[in-house]
Amino acid sequence: MFRDQVGVLAGWFKGWNECEQTVALVSLLKRVSRTQARFLQVCLEHSLAECTELLVLEGEANNPEFPKRLYALTWVYT
Repeated sequence: MFRDQVGVLAGWFKGWNECEQTVALVSLLKRVSRTQARFLQVCLEHSLAECTELLVLEGEANNPEFPKRLYALTWVYT
């Protein structure tokens, strides 16, 4: 029965857009214990450790020159 419930929930989740998924996840995460939250943190850190796309995006987000380049591009297209 639990497996079926998880399957239904996963099906709903798959049908939602990224914003809806994020809201649902935050809503669920507000209800977990600290132990569960720590376990999820470790799982996420492990799964994202080798994500090169994320590393590039974080590097750009933390690079003070990146917003300047974006700002310069807005002048080109306006």
